[in-house]
Amino acid sequence: MNQITVSEKASALELDRRAAESLAHTSGLQIEEQLTSEFDFRGYIITNQISSQALEELHEGLTAAMAPADEDTIFKALAVLYQMTSHRTDSDADLDVRMNGYVQKLHQYPKAAVLERIEKLADTEEWWPSWAKMREDVEFRCQHGLALLKAVERKQYENCQRDIRRYTQIAGSQPA
Repeated sequence: MNQITVSEKASALELDRRAAESLAHTSGLQIEEQLTSEFDFRGYIITNQISSQALEELHEGLTAAMAPADEDTIFKALAVLYQMTSHRTDSDADLDVRMNGYVQKLHQYPKAAVLERIEKLADTEEWWPSWAKMREDVEFRCQHGLALLKAVERKQYENCQRDIRRYTQIAGSQPA
């Protein structure tokens, strides 16, 4: 009997979570998800020792996975959103300033989170969104990758601190 598997398009949030967990798994990293008392995601903590080289490779992989969209792609997506939503009438100069401001801000976030949010806004919002509303949702969609990146950077810092302590202990025990 043939089986047909139907897969739904994964959201940017789900892709972000899967990518973070996959990168951690393939690098031998053991992570523990940290939650608030209300069970909201708070971040990750790395629970095992891992070499500085492995952490550096993981950091590079995460950084690549969270690469932003190019400015032209963001601008085109925002232009479509602008045409599909109601907004106050602006002069061409005001519109240029607004669009360039959004492009510059959104260029700081991962491509999948940004483009998915802009697309969803066109389907769900009647009015042009405020920057605060857009930023909040984009950050929510890329929170797992950002949290894992912060955990890796914390672990790199801890490894450096440990190495410094070892070095100073060794240097302190050497006769002058």
